[in-house]
Amino acid sequence: MRDMVQLLQKGAASSHAAAVNVSVQSHLMALAAEKARAEHTVIDMADYVKEFSS
Repeated sequence: MRDMVQLLQKGAASSHAAAVNVSVQSHLMALAAEKARAEHTVIDMADYVKEFSS
């Protein structure tokens, strides 16, 4: 948390925010892949992401 505050204060958060976004997307893809494997189905990523944002 302290690092994030320092990044915001320095104005360097935009590149780190992009990295966080990529990390979150890759984790969601991995979770969706596991769900698809376990349920023997195809996951629509747009619908899957909505499950987490509600």
